[in-house]
Amino acid sequence: MGLEVHPMLDRENPMKTDPHNGYRPCSNHPQIPRTNLYLLLRSGWQAWRNGGINGIMNHRLMQRAFQNRSEAAPHLPTFAQVEVTTACNLHCFGCRDNVELASLEVAGQRNMSLDQFQVILDSLPFLQRVRLQGVGEPLLNKNLFDMVDAAHHRKVKVQFFTNATLLTPEIIEKIFVHQVDSLYFSIDGASAEVFENIRKGARFQQVLANVRLFMQAKMKRPTVKPEVGVSSVLSRVNEHELLDIIELVKDLQIRRLVVRNMVEFLPIESISTNLVPRKRQLACIDEGLSHARGLGIHVNF
Repeated sequence: MGLEVHPMLDRENPMKTDPHNGYRPCSNHPQIPRTNLYLLLRSGWQAWRNGGINGIMNHRLMQRAFQNRSEAAPHLPTFAQVEVTTACNLHCFGCRDNVELASLEVAGQRNMSLDQFQVILDSLPFLQRVRLQGVGEPLLNKNLFDMVDAAHHRKVKVQFFTNATLLTPEIIEKIFVHQVDSLYFSIDGASAEVFENIRKGARFQQVLANVRLFMQAKMKRPTVKPEVGVSSVLSRVNEHELLDIIELVKDLQIRRLVVRNMVEFLPIESISTNLVPRKRQLACIDEGLSHARGLGIHVNF
């Protein structure tokens, strides 16, 4: 369990992250930071709603830090990623859960408590968004929806990713009742062979059935919450299925896809041998963006 706080500056790719907490497609071409009036007004309103005049001042410091590419962030965070559990029901290749966390099982504490989460919220007075995510499956923490409520009480928007294996009609109902703001399903393949090779322990057709069950429930709801998307980690195992994954997203009646590159956080053979070379990554991005555009799918790389 842990806390990862982001000042919204990406050191390796500073053009990828903006002060409005949004991500946009990146390529090998320079891009101009967004100055859209709507985005400025929206982010300013969020800062006021969460912190009043102090929130506005903090927001202004954040904008200046971004514009100046500051090495140090003079503002307090507006976004945080909180690892609410290190427990998971799958054993995906490349996940550090399979490598680093065996000692934590001895300690017997793999789920964050509501009180611990409240302490984190109280320490971040200008927080606008929180992602309840780490190496584990968030739905395994019984306190998850109480955490959602606690964040909403502070007017903080909540997002989490799920492997979708634990979705039941009861869990789906809770997601709507507690008004989760953003929900992403982790789907790394467009075929059972590829998907189950990556997401070991999951069954491809069952995951798709669960996602379709959720989308059917969402279609019956007048509310737009949650925003729904699919998340995929690009590797040598699934790069050839990227276009098919985009097609699958459309078939699931979802319009957003986030594609992330596998990260080599430790010198592990299962990771290093499956990293997609940078040149191939760029080719996948260009090909994927072109294909998604024709299908009306918004893709972020």
